[in-house]
Amino acid sequence: MSRTNAVRQLLGKKILCSVQVNKGFATCSRLAFPSINTTRTYPDPSRRLALLAQNQVRPFMATSQRLSSEQFQEAVKNLGSVKDADNSTKLKLYALYKQTTVGKNNTKKPGMLDIVGKAKWDAWNSLGDMTQGEAEKNYIDIVNEMLGQSSKKAEPKSEEFDGLLVTIKGGIKTITLNRPAKKNALNMEMYEKIAAALRDSNDDDAVNIVVLTGSGDYFCSGNDLANFMNVTDPLAMAKEAKEFLQKYVAAYIDLKKPLIALINGPAVGIAVTVLGLCDAVFSTDKATFTTPFSSLGQSPEGCSSYIFPRVMGYAKASELLFFNQKFTARQAEECGLITQVFPNDRLQAEAWKRINDMAELPVKSLIFSKELVRGRERQLLHEVNRMECERLQERWTSEDFFTLLIFLINLLTIADGKTWQEDLTLTGNEKEILDKFRAHVKDRLPHDYMKEDVYLIRWLRARYFNIPDAERFLMEHLKWRRDNNMDTIFEEDWSDYDTEYKYHLESRDKEGKPVVLYVSVRNWDLRKAALTGRRDRFNRFVDKTLEEACGLVQELGEKYKNVSQGIFILNIDGFNLVQHGCLQCISSLLRIIVSYEAHHPGCADKFIFVNLPEAARPVLAAARTVFHPDTNRALQVYGTNRRRWEKVLREYFHPDQLPEELGGTKIYSGTDTDDDLKLPTPVSHSAKLDSSDYDSVVVVASDINDVKKLSEPLFSVLQKLASVDSALDSNGAVTYVDLPAKRMVYAPTGKVDRDYDDVRRFGEAAEKGIKRAVSSGSYKPLLVVLPCPKFKNATLVSILGAFQGLYVPLQYREAVPEKATKCNELGIYGTDSDRTNKLIALACALESGRFIARDIGGGDPERMAPPRVAEYVQKAFQGSAVTVEIVSDRKVFEKEYPLFAAVDRAAHVVERHRGQLIFLKYEGEGPITKTIMPVGKGITYDTGGADIKAGGVMAGMSRDKCGSAAVAGFFQVLASLRPKGIKAIGIMAVARNSVGEDCYVSDEVITSRSGLRIRIGNTDAEGRMVMADPLCKMREMAVHEINPHLMTIATLTGHACLAVGNYTAIMDNGPSGQADFARKIQAAGLELGDCIEISTLRRDDYDFIRVGVADGEDILQCNNAPSSRTPRGHQFPGAFLAETSGISKHGLSSDKPIKYSHIDIAGAAGDLPNNPTGAPILALASYFLEDYVKV
Repeated sequence: MSRTNAVRQLLGKKILCSVQVNKGFATCSRLAFPSINTTRTYPDPSRRLALLAQNQVRPFMATSQRLSSEQFQEAVKNLGSVKDADNSTKLKLYALYKQTTVGKNNTKKPGMLDIVGKAKWDAWNSLGDMTQGEAEKNYIDIVNEMLGQSSKKAEPKSEEFDGLLVTIKGGIKTITLNRPAKKNALNMEMYEKIAAALRDSNDDDAVNIVVLTGSGDYFCSGNDLANFMNVTDPLAMAKEAKEFLQKYVAAYIDLKKPLIALINGPAVGIAVTVLGLCDAVFSTDKATFTTPFSSLGQSPEGCSSYIFPRVMGYAKASELLFFNQKFTARQAEECGLITQVFPNDRLQAEAWKRINDMAELPVKSLIFSKELVRGRERQLLHEVNRMECERLQERWTSEDFFTLLIFLINLLTIADGKTWQEDLTLTGNEKEILDKFRAHVKDRLPHDYMKEDVYLIRWLRARYFNIPDAERFLMEHLKWRRDNNMDTIFEEDWSDYDTEYKYHLESRDKEGKPVVLYVSVRNWDLRKAALTGRRDRFNRFVDKTLEEACGLVQELGEKYKNVSQGIFILNIDGFNLVQHGCLQCISSLLRIIVSYEAHHPGCADKFIFVNLPEAARPVLAAARTVFHPDTNRALQVYGTNRRRWEKVLREYFHPDQLPEELGGTKIYSGTDTDDDLKLPTPVSHSAKLDSSDYDSVVVVASDINDVKKLSEPLFSVLQKLASVDSALDSNGAVTYVDLPAKRMVYAPTGKVDRDYDDVRRFGEAAEKGIKRAVSSGSYKPLLVVLPCPKFKNATLVSILGAFQGLYVPLQYREAVPEKATKCNELGIYGTDSDRTNKLIALACALESGRFIARDIGGGDPERMAPPRVAEYVQKAFQGSAVTVEIVSDRKVFEKEYPLFAAVDRAAHVVERHRGQLIFLKYEGEGPITKTIMPVGKGITYDTGGADIKAGGVMAGMSRDKCGSAAVAGFFQVLASLRPKGIKAIGIMAVARNSVGEDCYVSDEVITSRSGLRIRIGNTDAEGRMVMADPLCKMREMAVHEINPHLMTIATLTGHACLAVGNYTAIMDNGPSGQADFARKIQAAGLELGDCIEISTLRRDDYDFIRVGVADGEDILQCNNAPSSRTPRGHQFPGAFLAETSGISKHGLSSDKPIKYSHIDIAGAAGDLPNNPTGAPILALASYFLEDYVKV
């Protein structure tokens, strides 16, 4: 809306005023003239009248008809120093001057259009026959009186209170919030004195206008938490605070004179809301405006609930008042909250120039104008103020407000200026104090490390080198250590807490400082600890965590002599008031701060917060007002703008020292959030072959001569080996090299230039090489892959091969945790750091999917029984971009998934074997362009059912769940890469095909979800049974999705193994074939070594499932011969699935064609005793996520 700056003089005379309509904010103007939105200029007498006595009186001296006295001449001269006369006085002086120098007015009256001339003529003419002497005397008296008042006003007045400075100079009362160390937070005395200063201005003739501003970097950070420190009766406090606030805001409403706000920095809370009661607001471009009412359990005040919507519109007012949106100064100007924004370096000069000009305007005119504009709404504003304060009184007694209040007050009481520094250099005086301190305490220190300078200095600095205070502080700490058995705390069993409350201690910054503690708050459920009666145990766990972190600083300091502090990183992603800010959690949360402040001063160089939600920023801002300046310097706080904090972290850390969630490539060992579900071996990058961080170099190459380009010394070593070992190019070797790593493993790919050679040569060589390195005793191998022009993904596939070689089966990891990894770290060599780190990140994302698939697919029938598969999947995707929904109700199976229910029937009587339908969903950002809808076969053990597998062929049937495992793995890749524009819905059909009295049998006729009647021909064909109804469900959903592609993935038939060997077989329906899907995914899979063979669905396959059905039956499930002895034994099951699910109705000729592909991985999934391969995850990722699987 527009702004009216004009001062309208409505004095009964026909004096027009100047109206200047500017973009900006003046609430008074908007309330009185809401429709003004243009700029119009009228004759402006205000400025001209203001100059009458100074510029338009003296010219008449030349025509004087009377020689006036020296006193009169002196009065005329002195009039120029009077700057605050109103226009009526100036007109009177003009008339008296004319009467003295000319006499009675006998001139012609000016015309109506000469506004100024007519005003002057009227004033002179009103003196009538007054003598010139009398006029002279009156002129001299008025000027002398004005000079006396001006002299009084010229003397500046100043009053200073606690946190407040009030001055009066040149007609301007300036109220300065003067607590820069506390960001000008308002305490109770400041509230009272501000209100009094506003009220006193009404009757103070020395005040024309009032200015409210702040000192330091902040305008005002809102309430000082100390206002709430000693609350014993919340109800009484709320009532008193309501009355106090109502009076404070009323002082703004009742101020008669103009109020100008000069915003010198960020404004929070009530410092923002009262701006609506100001008549002009000038701001630095560095200011921000926040009203965090909702996040603090409060509601608006300062009449903002009424004024803000009228000024800026409902939508913008809601953003500011409801949703904690922070406005920049420019945004505030655009929506009308600010009159004008000035560059920060010009704020004081330019804004004060405008303010001084305003102060020269006639004060009575300003008062009258403000009354005309605001007077009509004053009572309404008082009513709004009353209603707002009554609502706040209710909010101040609510639980959500007191939850945050208690947290902040407790924080206030402990964060009392304790500090830490890195620099251990001491002045001479400080060195002397250190020596005296050591002499005082050394005999009472139980450990040698406590007697070191680095340790003792921390306690001195924490107490500002005051020896008695530092000694008392240290002795209290030692007593606490004894009372809490801190020296034996690591001997206790923390296995449950180490699993539930993860933290990491494994990284370093570029300067070598350790990240002594990295915590992802998402995984710390404080409420759970409180409600399960484990709060005390949790508090001790916090003490143990900090003891370990700060002990690492001490250990590294002793080892390297250059480490005195560490870095703490807290990832606040996932913060919520239920888990982390509830009343029961406060003491536990505070324990982290209390324990650090009390027992580990000086250990931290930086506290870095990332992903701090906007709602939590005011809380932290309030808390920081009580921190010592050095503590605030150590704090680095970043919001949810990932690009911003990633840039900062990259300045401090190499990517291989940060986890993926912080933009790095490091995979933490042992203590990752989902330890059992992701890669347990950390991965790092090195651009140097001679790095001392690794104990072996694994070289993958297709030709020994390629090594010469890498390193002449290494090539020389291999040349010598080749001279005595003709099998070097096929078998490789382990040999000593003159590098810090000491050993080199040469892992040749063999020939790669033949037509049938593919990129798997590199993956297989890397897998073999890593295994050889580990068997030779290497714990930190560095993988070096020499480029191959034929295969652009040689390095990526080699890294994936290394991961395959390092995989440790789930059950072995759980049974023997100390052998959960085959090596401590895997290094990847690359001279292009950016590209190599991207390769590592991509490889980790792809491998995390295969890792999950191996765990599920390779787990034995009990470890990965259906309910435990569901449990594993839920844990794997907890907190990720993939949502999980489990269906396990038998009644739901029978009603909605009857074919699945039939297979599950025998197993369901055993609770631990009960079937599960696991629904997975991922939806990327942005407009969806395609929907991927896979259904996976998840038979956790296949006995064959009533048609039991005999002759020893039942062994290995725990791998019959690899189809579902691949679906879960693919969703893990989605969760890691988070592709935009893609939606995925998956179903894992997990069941056990058991034998028992309730098992389904051949000849049963079961009506499927699609309504078709299915005759069972062989209970060992259970895979198609468990997938058919979920596929039908997918088909029903697909008609409403964008560009859907349905798939079934299964270890379905022995015939596929005979037909395509150890490869994946794929077959398309009509719409999928028309899209050339099978050929395209075959090519995409080949790029990453995940090979696929194409089969075709023919009419013979559809005929097969209809032959031999009786009347009243629609489809034959299977014949009673093994698929391996049945012609087209792996194709006709695809026809069964298409027909039974109803997908066959969505062919090329239908109104709604739906793409469907059946993928049989029986040959590719991996048989015992080998680990599962994770096929076809890489092919799916390479095709569907093409833009993300590139480096």
